[in-house]
This record gives sequence, structure tokens and C-alpha cells, in this order.
Amino acid sequence: MDTIELNIQDSHTVTLKSLATAGYQWTALVDNLQLVRVERVIVDRAAGVSPPRGSLDEQFTLTALAAGETIVHFLQARPFERAKPAHATYEVNIRVAPA
Repeated sequence: MDTIELNIQDSHTVTLKSLATAGYQWTALVDNLQLVRVERVIVDRAAGVSPPRGSLDEQFTLTALAAGETIVHFLQARPFERAKPAHATYEVNIRVAPA
């Protein structure tokens, strides 16, 4: 498990390998929502940012809200196959330093 250390109001972007062309999507679950906010980064494909082949990597911005430690769980799965286990997972420990 990776660890990211942040100060309050600092942000960090996590980039995850996409399999969107196969129907997979990353989602994020935070153990303690009072410590970290997770937001998906939306890429404007019309702006000419596209890979030569395949899917664009998915990105999430993690923003530290309060001091403490929590885990963010990322799961890559097909939304239409809820009964199946995730294709891939990635967990990151977030440590937010006191102000």
C-alpha cells in the first residue's frame, strides 16, 4: 500500500490505468470522509487530449481536509456487473499533518 503525506488543504492527483474501452471504471471509497475529499478529474476529450489507442488513464484528486490518517480504496469494475469482484484494486494510505 502506498502512503501519501499531505498538509491540510493540499491536493494530490492519483492516476490509474484505464480499461474504459472494455467497460471498466474506477471508483473510490474513503474510510474517513472528514479527512480526505476525492474527486474524479474530468478530461475534455474534445480538447484534443486523446491517446493514440485505447483509453485515457483515469485520475482522481485527493484533497486533505483535516489532520489524521485514512485509507482510500480504488476499485476497477464494470458498473453493469455488480455481482462480480473488482477487476483491479489500489489502496493508498493518506496521512494529513496537523496545521
